[in-house]
Amino acid sequence: MNALCVDTVACSGLIGLAGRVLSESDFAVLAQLARVPREALEPHLLSADRFAGGELPVRLDAEVRAALLDRLGLFGVRLATAGAHEFQELRLLAALRNTRLGFDTELAEEARRGRRRPGCPTRRRTRRDQQQLWDVAADAQWNWRNRAEDSSLRLTQRRGAQVVVRSCEGMLAELAEGGR
Repeated sequence: MNALCVDTVACSGLIGLAGRVLSESDFAVLAQLARVPREALEPHLLSADRFAGGELPVRLDAEVRAALLDRLGLFGVRLATAGAHEFQELRLLAALRNTRLGFDTELAEEARRGRRRPGCPTRRRTRRDQQQLWDVAADAQWNWRNRAEDSSLRLTQRRGAQVVVRSCEGMLAELAEGGR
């Protein structure tokens, strides 16, 4: 499937239409949902039934939920409440997969590794593991920030580097919360 979908971005007509006619009240509801921590909201976004009938972490009337689903579809609600950075990471992965950015193989693999968040919860790691991860993420952030500011690179390469920098910042923030 990856070979077939690398250069396409699936888009719902509902999302396109909603983007053109989204009301302030709809935007306010989506903003309210977007403020909920991802871990708390994700189980409710697995199906339209869960979103429409389940107990959400925020108070939303059933009519409001149904209207959002009618206007955006479940995919649109998910997309509207996801962070923009995650979408940029997905675009970066697609660009790295088909070599559109023009990074050599080693640099592309480093970018793939640099945008991944640590796999297990930071609170379960030992203090030594935490420090080692911090050092690796901080070094990667520094190196990719230099690439993002390197005027000899093409604009698309610098933008790709900015996405990796933001991912490294996210890892550092996660590690800081877990007690560096």
